[in-house]
Amino acid sequence: MLNSIAAMMLAALQQPVPTEIMPTDQQMASASVSAAYFLLPEEAEVLGEATKLFNAEGLRHADGSPPFVSTMQEPSVMAVIAGDGRMIMIMFSDGDRRTPPAMCRIRAGLNGSSPATERARRWCADKLGVHLAPAAPSPIGSN
Repeated sequence: MLNSIAAMMLAALQQPVPTEIMPTDQQMASASVSAAYFLLPEEAEVLGEATKLFNAEGLRHADGSPPFVSTMQEPSVMAVIAGDGRMIMIMFSDGDRRTPPAMCRIRAGLNGSSPATERARRWCADKLGVHLAPAAPSPIGSN
């Protein structure tokens, strides 16, 4: 137990400093959503940096399963929703000739399903130089 607490404290001390933080408004504050962009050095191993940032958050699935990780498309994503509803998502990109290696952290309190979370996701994608397709409208209440 003490080892895991010490490891979390050490990881928190080693977190990178955000290059830019998404401005918040009332909608984001009420949904407990924040986003931060991190520009990485050219030689950075981006998956490793994203994993360190993700682990420093300390969130785990309620059932102990590993986080969702998708590296098949840009941006790559690592995410988890904890048993108490908090969500952490790290979007990351190895960079190319147009964009440098970078990552973006989104924190949310409502399972990551609010309009504020979608705005943060799109802000992060834009910072990473990735265009996201328009979000489909919700089928709930669409009759």
